[in-house]
Amino acid sequence: MSPPSVTQSTPSTFAEAVTNVRLLSWLLLGALQANQPCLPIPISCSQYMADYIHFVLAGFADQSKESVVHMSALFHAFHLCQLWTVYCERSALTSDEPQLCSLANILDFWARVTPAILQLLSHSKVLADMVNLHFLNTMQALRQCSSAVLGQLGAMWQPILTAYHAQIPNKLRLKLDSCENQPLLNSEPLQQWLKGVRYKISQIELQTSAASPLYNV
Repeated sequence: MSPPSVTQSTPSTFAEAVTNVRLLSWLLLGALQANQPCLPIPISCSQYMADYIHFVLAGFADQSKESVVHMSALFHAFHLCQLWTVYCERSALTSDEPQLCSLANILDFWARVTPAILQLLSHSKVLADMVNLHFLNTMQALRQCSSAVLGQLGAMWQPILTAYHAQIPNKLRLKLDSCENQPLLNSEPLQQWLKGVRYKISQIELQTSAASPLYNV
């Protein structure tokens, strides 16, 4: 299930990529909620995950007006970012996967995804504000899950938060502060977070399905 190249971005290939991103998210949700340690996707596939996200983000500005399916792409892309990060970190705790290897894969994943986010921000301030809200929700999710790499990603992410601004805007600063001050989750409440993610993804899929008869839930 290799992602297409950015030069192949057409409405149909973009929609197919969004579908694959959705399927990958559901697969990771199932693995994270399993009673026994489960790694259906090898951590070594981190580059392929990043390439899928990169393809969706690179095409979003041009393709998002095509249909409601395309409009939901940003939501699904950022949720896959959250789930893959948590999945990699959990694998270091519940499998034979070396912790340093898992963390290195996460950092490499974000090193590949962040430039695509920055490129998307450059299209317009309206789009930048939309992306920033998704991005802060991602930071909030990783904070809730006690992400070990969150502190290591601050410098890489700073340009995202200050796009079109000399400093972080007040609206984003308030959300960032609430993210930094919220309580951390341990293993048991992590399942509650996963249930919340599952609910949000299913709601978006149901709404998209209602608006697009050809959409497969």
